[in-house]
Amino acid sequence: ELSPGEHVLDLYSGAGLFTLPLADAVGAGGRVEAVEGDRRAVKDATHNAKRYQNILIHNQGVSQWLSQSKLKTCDVIVLDPPRAGAGAEVINKMVKLTPRTIVYVACDPAALARDVALLNDRGYFLEEITGWDAFPMTHHVESIAKFVSR
Repeated sequence: ELSPGEHVLDLYSGAGLFTLPLADAVGAGGRVEAVEGDRRAVKDATHNAKRYQNILIHNQGVSQWLSQSKLKTCDVIVLDPPRAGAGAEVINKMVKLTPRTIVYVACDPAALARDVALLNDRGYFLEEITGWDAFPMTHHVESIAKFVSR
């Protein structure tokens, strides 16, 4: 549900799995900022995004980048944190940017549940959640949760 010209953050962006389609969705007048702490993933993301002018890639931990960024607002945040989840520190910094939508990709239901409560307490309603059996015949379930600002 992105529109041309919007500003999106892709947190824990890895090699750019979501970054590139997000950049296509916001178009040349939009901007995607990808934030990833792993140097090798950033190298791959930079290679993958070389034909895009509307992607900025930051090689820094998400919490640190959110603390140091001069950014005041954004339209949408997509995050795919590690198994431990985003946690209160990152969530508190994210919501200060007042995105209208947060899309949270989770690989651990317990961490997602904790972060759902944190986001709810900070004014974000869990509008939709979908589970994906991305790893058949294992106990792992990927979830995609969509939060909207109340």
